[in-house]
Amino acid sequence: MITTRPAVRIYTCQPDLEVLSHICEGIEEEGVLYEVIPHEEGEILAIAEQAAQDSILGSGIALYKKEAVLTMRGLPRSRPIADAWVETVPQARIIGANSARLIQKKPLLEEMETGQNTKNSFV
Repeated sequence: MITTRPAVRIYTCQPDLEVLSHICEGIEEEGVLYEVIPHEEGEILAIAEQAAQDSILGSGIALYKKEAVLTMRGLPRSRPIADAWVETVPQARIIGANSARLIQKKPLLEEMETGQNTKNSFV
């Protein structure tokens, strides 16, 4: 289902609230709306893909604890824009900002450091 509100879709499961807040701030700084929606447990890459499919703008983020996956509608599930264990405020803001910059067709901000990705699922 595609929402009628033009917004980045963020699906969460047990999110780290500080990480979520900074991701949202990064999106806001770029002047784009976002929607945060709790989601059931599942495979995080699939959830991010669903978030992008459900966003009228085609940009989706899945957040499980501190793992954030950013993707765009039409990308292969195995090739998200970012899949990171978020340890710092700048990392979180960059993920949010880049989700908005992709929509605006602006250059992405510098790459974030990624932590070890262990499961790729909302467990």
